[in-house]
Amino acid sequence: MEITFWSRSGGSQAPVRNDVTWRPATAEDASDYARDIGTDSPTTFTARLRSGQACYLVVEGPRLLHATWASSEPVWMAETRRFVAPPRDDVYLFESFTRSEARGRGLFSFAVESISAASPGRKVWIAALDTNVASVRAIQRAGFAPAFRVRALRRLGFLRLGLPAEATAFFGGSAEGTGGP
Repeated sequence: MEITFWSRSGGSQAPVRNDVTWRPATAEDASDYARDIGTDSPTTFTARLRSGQACYLVVEGPRLLHATWASSEPVWMAETRRFVAPPRDDVYLFESFTRSEARGRGLFSFAVESISAASPGRKVWIAALDTNVASVRAIQRAGFAPAFRVRALRRLGFLRLGLPAEATAFFGGSAEGTGGP
């Protein structure tokens, strides 16, 4: 498995769309998030917001169509079985989800481009599995450039990461690592 980490500078002009709205989530969105996105209960959603993570939504009328989480603090990355930490003052985007009936409308690229525009003076990071062609295309459309690639090999219940030197800050300073099952 290969994961590419992408980056871009924040603070560009925000994209404009007339069919949907992009905005930061608040605790008042907890029930709608659970109903429309479904990856967190209202309690978990609210706890994540209180922990310092931010969630950004793409909304059409009363429905949430897309959500992307953002953090400047370490967050768990299931694909690597490790915490990843963006460099100081940078923003890491993760756990993006678009409702199935809303896919193909460019909502993911709209969301991450909007988050980037709202992050002046900061570098914005995002990662995607190389096999997730739709996400890779959306990330490219949003102006991100590849920064580095992580190779993950599962063998005998362990995960071994091949990290290039530029990735070590994200993964706690070691150039290679293993994770248990």
